[in-house]
Amino acid sequence: MRATGTYLLRVRGAQVPRGGLHVALGENMSERDASTMPIIRKCQGPAEMCAHQMRLNALYIQRELPNVCMSDELRRRTDERCTGFIGTGHKLLSELVELDDLLHTGASNVEVLRRINRMVQ
Repeated sequence: MRATGTYLLRVRGAQVPRGGLHVALGENMSERDASTMPIIRKCQGPAEMCAHQMRLNALYIQRELPNVCMSDELRRRTDERCTGFIGTGHKLLSELVELDDLLHTGASNVEVLRRINRMVQ
């Protein structure tokens, strides 16, 4: 799996174009070859770490905002942005749990790629 300029993800011959999923692969997880699953699993850990770090950084900034000299408007906008990052981190973590469930239940390649595409967006 890798990001490219034209395609968001490429998984052993399957491509997810930027802006949407327009592929039709096998019906069942068992049709994935042995090299695809480790690649997906390898990406899950760093994605989870990124989501946690995004949340921690946003919480730290929110906690320190009262100590920073800035206009009220900038403080409000910064707080809103941090709240958005916290929400995005939560959403990404939820998506990762759902992806893991899909991988364990034998979801189709199309469904797995759709979930990965949604996480990246």
